[in-house]
Amino acid sequence: MTDLNPVEEYEELFDIEALRKARAEDDGYRISLEDFLKQNPQTASRGLILP
Repeated sequence: MTDLNPVEEYEELFDIEALRKARAEDDGYRISLEDFLKQNPQTASRGLILP
């Protein structure tokens, strides 16, 4: 694979697998930060980012 040590290689593979599963389970509800701030201009103007 790469010149990573075995532990780093497994961590990278697990990260890739976690992203793959998250994409497969995505229900389409998530939006980008930019879209959120466009939809909530009062949040952007106060400099707040709420969960």
